[in-house]
Amino acid sequence: MNSLNNIHALIDIDKDKAQAAIQELSGLMRYVLYDKSSMYVSLEKEICFLRNYIELMRLRYTNKLELNVAFTTEPQGVLVPSLLFMQFVENAFKHGVTYKKKSLIYVSLDLDEAGEYVLFVCRNTLPDAAKATTLPSQGGIGIENARKRLELLYGGKASMRIDNDGEWYNVELKIPTQYDKVYNS
Repeated sequence: MNSLNNIHALIDIDKDKAQAAIQELSGLMRYVLYDKSSMYVSLEKEICFLRNYIELMRLRYTNKLELNVAFTTEPQGVLVPSLLFMQFVENAFKHGVTYKKKSLIYVSLDLDEAGEYVLFVCRNTLPDAAKATTLPSQGGIGIENARKRLELLYGGKASMRIDNDGEWYNVELKIPTQYDKVYNS
């Protein structure tokens, strides 16, 4: 809904940008409708979805938001759980951005050097209010669901580390690389 409202406001300001935003939103919706039902999706699709979401969020926030995004360029044939990373990126925008001062979000998704693990990192600065209340590193129901999902899919082979050092909220996931047998045959 926030994205639709942002696009609505953008129509009067920059028609071309609004049209591009509608196309990105369309891609997000298509992915959620058709690919979410799959247990695993290609890393390429997941990266494309995250990129489109991040681009839509750029429209919403001022120039006080600095985004640093680093996605692997060679994900062909790797499968990941659909929408596993999305909740962490969404939380970074929801809880880590303030209009009062510069906010930073860093997101990376890559394979380790040996190609054995998919590594996901999402970090965001904490607004002053969040520092004062000291956000728990355990998180809410979405994070608990992610923990359970990782346990069901990978047993003890996956790891999730979340911490809040008072300045940054950090999420790191490490999941075993699963290759698409059809793509890699």
